[in-house]
Order: sequence, then structure tokens, then C-alpha cells
Amino acid sequence: MPSPRRPWIHSFRAQPLRRQANLLVIAVLVPTVVLQAVAVPTLLLQRFRSLEKRQLAGNGETLTKAYAREDARLRAFTKNFATWNETYRYAQGRNPGFLNSNLVPSTFEGGNVSIWGVVDRSGQILSAATYTPQAIQTGGAASATVRALLRRMPQDSARTASGIVAVGGRYYLAASQPITQDDGTGLAGRFLLARELTPGVIADIVPLGQDSRLSLAGPGADTTPPEPLSDRLTLPVTAPDGTPSATLRLTQTRFILEAGRAAILQIALITALSTLLTLLLGVTFIRRQVLQVVEEYDRDVRRMQRDSRHRLTVRGDDELGRLGVTINDLTDQYRRQYNEIQIMHQRDGLTGLLNREGLIRRSMPQSLRAAAVIQVGSLESLSGLYGAVRTDRLLLEFAARLREHAPSAFCARLRSDTFALLCGQPLETLLPAVQALSAPYPVNTGEVQLRVHVGLVDSEELQSADALLECAELALQESHDFGEPTRTYTRQTRQRLERARTLQDSLRTFTDETFTLHYQPIMDLNGQVPVSFEALLRWTHPDLGFISPAEFIPLAERGGHIYAVGQWVLRQAASDLLRSGRSTMKVNVNVSPLQLLSPSFAQDTLQALSQLGLPATQLVLEVTESAVLGDLDLATAHLNALREAGIQIALDDFGAGYSSLSLLSRLPVDVIKLDRTFLTEALTEQGARSVLAQVVVLATQLGFPVVAEGIENLDTLTLLRELGVRRGQGYLLGRPAPYADSLGRA
Repeated sequence: MPSPRRPWIHSFRAQPLRRQANLLVIAVLVPTVVLQAVAVPTLLLQRFRSLEKRQLAGNGETLTKAYAREDARLRAFTKNFATWNETYRYAQGRNPGFLNSNLVPSTFEGGNVSIWGVVDRSGQILSAATYTPQAIQTGGAASATVRALLRRMPQDSARTASGIVAVGGRYYLAASQPITQDDGTGLAGRFLLARELTPGVIADIVPLGQDSRLSLAGPGADTTPPEPLSDRLTLPVTAPDGTPSATLRLTQTRFILEAGRAAILQIALITALSTLLTLLLGVTFIRRQVLQVVEEYDRDVRRMQRDSRHRLTVRGDDELGRLGVTINDLTDQYRRQYNEIQIMHQRDGLTGLLNREGLIRRSMPQSLRAAAVIQVGSLESLSGLYGAVRTDRLLLEFAARLREHAPSAFCARLRSDTFALLCGQPLETLLPAVQALSAPYPVNTGEVQLRVHVGLVDSEELQSADALLECAELALQESHDFGEPTRTYTRQTRQRLERARTLQDSLRTFTDETFTLHYQPIMDLNGQVPVSFEALLRWTHPDLGFISPAEFIPLAERGGHIYAVGQWVLRQAASDLLRSGRSTMKVNVNVSPLQLLSPSFAQDTLQALSQLGLPATQLVLEVTESAVLGDLDLATAHLNALREAGIQIALDDFGAGYSSLSLLSRLPVDVIKLDRTFLTEALTEQGARSVLAQVVVLATQLGFPVVAEGIENLDTLTLLRELGVRRGQGYLLGRPAPYADSLGRA
């Protein structure tokens, strides 16, 4: 009787272990190789094709947006000219100087255009020009181009239009706008600007990668097949009259698919090699029969995770045995080093004081009341002057004083130049240590005194170290802001700093809607007529409301925004004066001391006037004596350059602080403005009145016109007239007001 057949699993288990391992590896790896060689490449190729289509669609969307953005920019630039009173007057034949000041290279370069055209209501071309970096061409060719472009515009003369126009085998992005006055009334003709769409211009408007190429072709279906290994997307565009004018053709190299095919080939090779290597390593590993030892080690390691004192059970003196011994030794060494690192990680390497983490950990079980955060100033300067070694000795002495005079406090070095003291007693406990820091420190053969800023906290309730450090660092920041060596935290400290940060953020992104200018007249005291207007900056914050200049000007100076703000004030004041049409009026603009410290201040100022077209003789810049003395040589060079161009310089706030009559002959100024406090004292004190009279006489003898500020009552006005002061400003003569109610009022 034949024996029953055994299940295949029993036959498999009856084989030698080496054969079992080989069969098992083959059974696992063969399907894996087949899967990676067939299924994975197919999925990857589909994915690469999808990525290419998505990229092409994304580039098409980018192209559409870029074209719309350029079209909108050209329309806006055209509108600025077409709805300008100067253009309106030129179209009516009443502004002969219009072309001299506007048909200039800066107009074409600023608007990125190459074609200019102006026609009157009858369609007659008044001005036509084409621009290249070499010259502005006018004449027959320019007129023919403008006329051809206008023929593709809508016939409705009151309609604004833009689009791509093909003329003579060239393509132009053109926009035209009815010529009206500033308020939109009247119709004097049409104004046209256009930009030739050369390959370079197209690439500038639509920045695409090196794998994409953009071109223009005639309207209609694109029947030309794409190049090999490339894909294409076409977008039709229309002329301003609504008819098809061109086709934007985007060609994209199919580098993703080619790269994908190369990657799939590499994957196939790597898969074959890794499969062979895995097979060899697996068989070798099993042949050496290490599985049992490894499993024992695995159990020991798992136990070590629960019990750090447990170690591997080592059997034998072979490689695995020596491995077990090494692992045990390394584990012991790791535990020792870990404990040492934990201690070192909480200490400063130079001074031995706690660092921030050590301070938090050591003080965590306790509740604290007082804190002091001390920042040493100019450490880099000291290091450059005395060397790093001696500077380190200074810091060691600094730390020793903290320990000596605050023995019950936690002492820490938070940063390279910042230290901290924390204690559970009132703040008076820490003050001796803070005071000891101001004593001189020995260095070389002499002494040096460190400049420190200190933020203090004296809490009525016990708090954590984190909370006290945060408050102390806020007080330290406030000590810097107020220029004081020591500042104690109060409830208002956080509010002031948060408000300052909010204002700083707003100053960083200010726009024309953020600021406005008010103008205060400077009057002829005899004729009671304005001879100039002083531009005064006003700021209404969208969330905080009106912000005083006394608050935001220092913030702008500390945050590095004052130069940009000052340039905005200059340009806006010049624009407003031009807009007012007062060719004999002047405008006064205040200059920050930090603006005078900029090497390009004079150049930027003159460039702004040139761009805006304001004569230099209509601008008066007001500077203070302290601003000039900040860097007398640089400020004098700026002011001399500005005066040579025709700008007047007024010395503001004269009579306040440390004003010196001896400096009048040295400073390049044209006008002296008397400070309001000078006048107030002269009304009540005979000595101050005599000094004021002498200043007026001396200034007159030196040829300086005198302007009095702060005229708020008739007594002041009478006094000034008696002393011979001819000009003044103040609430009695006119308050600061918006443009429409001051400079812009007829």
C-alpha cells in the first residue's frame, strides 16, 4: 500500500537549512524584481507625463497672468498721462513746453514703452515718437506707426482700450486713453503708448525657465507640429478693437520625461544589483548561524531599555562575544559621558555661570520674586581694542562680582554679552551686585569702565524663572529705547513695547495711504501773505489712530526707516507744490539728522527734484544745529552742494538748547528760524528780550532772513514787528492744514 503524500510544507521543512534559506530568498525576491521591472516603470512614466502636463498648464497660467499684469500696467501708465491737466492743455494747443519736459527718455524707460502718440479730437497727430536707448525718433516713420496702431483702436473716442496689435510684421502691446482733465471732464483727443514685443521684451514680461520658449505668431490655429521631445500650448490674444491679432505660442522641452526614463533605467540596474547582493548577504548570514545569538542580544537590549543597569549576556570569545563586551563597555561609557554632559550643558564654558537652560532647571523647584538682566555694551569694540584674551578676563571679573555681591541669587550668562540674576528675595537683594558692576576693571596697565544696560523686575508675587526673565528682558529693551542705563519693569512696559513694535512694522511697509502732509504757511508779517509753506508729516494708523510725530519719528530713526520716509515727504511736497501751480511759492521740508549722515543725501534730493520737474529755487530744507554737528564735514558738503543748485537751507529751532552765534558764519545756511521757546522767554524776561534783539540784529547784518516760529498771540506778533522780524509762522497766522485747505487753496 503506497504511503500518503505529505503536504509540501513538511517537505520544505525537511530540507537542509541552507536550501530552505535559498528557496525562501528566491520566492521573495523574484516577484519583487518582476514588480519593480514592469509595474514601477509604468507608473513612473505616467507620473512624469502628468507632471509635464501640469507644468505646461502652470506656465500657461503664468503667461496669462503676466500678460494681464503688463496690460494693466500699460493702461495705468497711459491713464496717468491722459488724465493730466498738462496733457489736456497740450492737446488743446495751450502747453508748448509739454514735450520738452515729458517726451524724454525717463518717460519711456519709467513706463517701459517705445511708442508715444498724441492726437487731437479731429484725429490729427500732434506728437509721435519712437524710442530706443540711443535716441528718440520723431517724424514720418513714428507718425505712420502711431497711425497704424490707432486704426486698430475702437472708433469710440471716449473709450479706453488696450491689446496686442500687429503692424508691419511686428507686434506691439498698445493702450490708448481719452485725454481729459484731472477730474475726468473734457475731451481733447487721445493719448497712446505702446511697447514693441520683441523676443527680449517677451522674455522680460514672462520670465520662464530655460526649458520653455515663448513666441508670437499670427492669429488662427497653429498647424505647425512641435519639435521633437517638446510640447506646446497656444493662447489667442485680441487687438484693442476686439478682433484676433496674434497667438502666443509656449513651447516646452520634455526634459522631465527624458529624465524619468533615465532614472527608471538606473532604478532597474540598482534593483538587479541590490537583489543579487541581498541574496548573497542573506545566505551568508544564515549560513554562519548567528540568529540565536542576535535574538538573545535583542532580548537583553530590550531589558536595558527598562533597566539601565542591565547589560548583554556574553557567550563565547568569537566576534559576537567581543561585540557583546564592546557594547557593554560603550554603554557604561555613554552613561558616564551623558551625566557629565548634562552638567556641562547647563554651565557657561568661560565663566562657569549657569546658562539659560541651567538657570531654568536649577531654579525650577523654587519660586522667585526679583530678577536683573544685564547687558554689557561694546564687547566687540573691547575685543578689538584689548584682544580676546583680555576681554575674557574682563568677563571673568564681571562674573566674579555677580557671585560676590549676590551670593544667594542664581547667576547666569544668557548670551555672550548678557547676564542674569534671579532670587526669591526683594529686588534690593540684587542692587549691590548691579552697582558693583559700574566700578572700573583692570586691563593692561590701566582701567576700563564697562557700559551696561540693566532691566529689573521686582514682583509682588512669586513667579517662575521664565516669567521673570521675560519681564526683565522687556525692561532691558526699554532701557535701550529710552537711552537709560537702568529700567524697571512696570505694567506699562509691555504695552509700550508692543505698541512700538506695531508702529515699527507699519513703518516698514508704509504706503501713500499711510502718511499725509499738512502745510502751515510762513507769512510776511507786514503784508500778511504767505511766502512759503512748511510740510508737516501726519500719520493716522489704521488701528491705533492718530500717531504724534514726536512718537513715530524717533521710531523711524531707530528702525532705519527715516531716510525712506524723508524721501517720500520731499517728493510728495514737491508734487503738491507743482500741482498747486504756484510758480513763485516755496515749500519747506524738514531733514532728519540721520538723513544728513547718508552719503547720497544731496544727490538723491537733487535727483528727486529733477525727476519731478520742481525748480530747486522753490525748495527750502530745514536742518537743526545738532543735525549738522553730528558729522560737520559731511553735512557741510551736502548743504553746499544743495545751495549751489539753488536750494535754500534754513537753520531750524535756533535759540533752543546749545545754539551758538559763532557757528552762523561757518554753517552753509540761508535762513534762521527762531525757536518758539526763545520767543516765549522774551515776552516775560527782559534779558531774553535783549538777547533776541541782538540775535535779530546780528542775523540781519550777516544777511540771514529771520523767521519766527510759534506766533500764537498778538503780544508775540507785536514784539517781533518791533524787533524788525519780517517773517513768521504759528497758530495766530495759520494752522497746519491738508493740501486742499492750504497750499492747494486758490
